Amino acid sequence: MQRQLALEVPEKPPPEYAALSWDEARKLASEGVEFGCHTRSHPVLSCLASAGDQHAEICGSKRRLQEELGLPVVHFCYPNGTWADFNEQTVEIVRRCGFLTAVTAESGFNHVGGDPFRLFRLGISPAFPQRSFVELLAGLRKY
Repeated sequence: MQRQLALEVPEKPPPEYAALSWDEARKLASEGVEFGCHTRSHPVLSCLASAGDQHAEICGSKRRLQEELGLPVVHFCYPNGTWADFNEQTVEIVRRCGFLTAVTAESGFNHVGGDPFRLFRLGISPAFPQRSFVELLAGLRKY
């Protein structure tokens, strides 16, 4: 694909796109930033061959993050996050790994009594008008 698009992909991301170092993550955690897990390698979980593969990705990422930060990790985010990207087995593994919540990439509002392992999100950028944001949160505007 790279050749077809005449695209040169660097071995390492440019500095402005590089991931946080563990030292940077630990510093942020010490300042009150809470980290959640994604997976070890960002697979589409519903496409993995076995429950064991899903478990290794999900629980392995939690274990590594907890070891590096020295803090409990209780929130999870499904890679890609659409309904097709995870399944009931995935949700059960997330629950068994000890997470309290899991967020999807599906747009919507979360309500009292909703499933904490299928949370919706609202994508808001810094350019989103503040008044529209307030109206959205108040339920006066549709997303």
